[in-house]
Amino acid sequence: MKFSLLCAVYADCRPLHSDRQALAIWQEYGQRMGALPFPESIAICQGNEYFHEVAGGAKMDSALDRRHLRIVLRRRDLDLLRHELAHLYLDLRWQVLPYPIAEPFAQALAQRGSCPPINFAGEALHESWERRLTLDDCGRLALLRALLAAPASERNRLPLR
Repeated sequence: MKFSLLCAVYADCRPLHSDRQALAIWQEYGQRMGALPFPESIAICQGNEYFHEVAGGAKMDSALDRRHLRIVLRRRDLDLLRHELAHLYLDLRWQVLPYPIAEPFAQALAQRGSCPPINFAGEALHESWERRLTLDDCGRLALLRALLAAPASERNRLPLR
């Protein structure tokens, strides 16, 4: 769905690229994990009415609505925006991952602040992957950086279920 059509249907939506905070967050993620073009076709929508169109939306404060190419927020909240942009970044940089896999990585990526350097180079990627749930956010961020730097063929061999 083109943004102009979405905008005509949903008055509380605007192009994501018109949001300065979203642009700054995307640039930050690019500096941390590798640059990606900003997703021009995504909208940002605010209000409770959007959540009835998202599976499980009644319990959410924010969501990446992939079907309608939008981020929906119940209220304007920078942490919620950071989190949904982290999911979008993962989708575009790696792939749409199952929620139990994507959520801890999105939480780690959305965290503000710096992390001490962690090097997974001496450890096989598969071994690091197996212990990902025992890592803190900084460890998950370092693992994600290692995963995104690895060849896609290596990432594709990881168990995602």
